[in-house]
Amino acid sequence: MIALQPLLSRLVDYAGLFPPAQLTMHAAVQRYADHRRGEHSWMLNRFIVPIARLGEFDQAFSSLPGEEEENVGEPWRISAIGGRGPDSDLRAILDFNRRHGEAGRPAVIEAIELKVLSRQELEPAADLASEPLEVYAEVPAATDPDAWIAAAADAGLRVKVRAGGVTPEMFPPAADLARFLSTCARRKVGFKATAGLHHALRGERPLSDDPSAARVLMHGFLNVFLAASLAYTCGITTEQVENVLEERSIKAFEFGEDGVAWRGRRVTSADFAAVRRSFAIAYGSCSFGQPVADLTDLGLLRNASVGE
Repeated sequence: MIALQPLLSRLVDYAGLFPPAQLTMHAAVQRYADHRRGEHSWMLNRFIVPIARLGEFDQAFSSLPGEEEENVGEPWRISAIGGRGPDSDLRAILDFNRRHGEAGRPAVIEAIELKVLSRQELEPAADLASEPLEVYAEVPAATDPDAWIAAAADAGLRVKVRAGGVTPEMFPPAADLARFLSTCARRKVGFKATAGLHHALRGERPLSDDPSAARVLMHGFLNVFLAASLAYTCGITTEQVENVLEERSIKAFEFGEDGVAWRGRRVTSADFAAVRRSFAIAYGSCSFGQPVADLTDLGLLRNASVGE
C-alpha cells in the first residue's frame, strides 16, 4: 500500500450526477459527503457539477446536516462542467467562490472542464486559465491529438480524454488512448480522464446492471495511470503504453514498498507523487465504491467499507 498511496491519492473525481449512476443532486451531494468521511477519503478528489446546476448544488449543499463537516477540515473542492461560454462561466464561478468562501461550510470551484468542438475554441478559454483555475479542454482521442494538445498547451490549458461512456462505441481502442497519453507525456501537458473507468483493470464487462446490457472491453484506471506514469517518467514508447493499457492481470505489475514495476521499468513513490501533481491529475467516475471495491478485491486495500 505504501507505494500505491502517491498514485491513488485524490485520484477519483466524483461524478455521481452523470450516467450511468445519474443520481439526483441531493443524493449525489449526500453520497460525496459520506465518502469524505469514509476510510478511503484520501482517494477522493473533487465533486463534479455542471455550471448550469450550481443553483441546485447550493440548495443540496445547504441542506446537509450542520455537523457533517466538523471533522473533515477542508472545503468542498469542486470541478465545474462549462456551460454557455467562458465569460458567463467565469462570472458564475467567481460568484460561487465568493459566496461559498464566506459561508460557514466552505466550497470552492478549483477547476473547469470544457467541451470544445474546434481548436479555435481553445484560445478564448485561455481567459479562464488566467484565473486561479485548472482548465481542462476535452479533446478527441479518435484522431491524432497532437495539434489539439499543442494548441491547449499554448493557451495554458490542460486536456481531458473520454475513456468510455454509455454505449460500446464510446470506448476508445487502446491504441487511441495510448497515443493520447504518449502525446501528453511528450508535450508535458497535464490531463484528466473521464467515463468508463470504474474498474481497476482492463476487462470485458456489461455496460450496466441490466441483465440484457451489452458487454464491452473497458479500460482499467490502474492501467491508465500506470501507463501514464511510465510514459512520463520512463519514456516508454506509444506501443509500450498500449501494452500497459491492455494488461488484464494484476500479476503483470510488481508492487514493492517504494514503487511499481512493469517489464523491468520502475516508477517510484516519488515519481508517482510528481506525476500526479502536474501530469496525470485525476479521473471522473460516477461511482466511488466500485473503484475501492476493485482495489480491495485485488488485495491493494484493506477493505471496501464504502457505498457506491
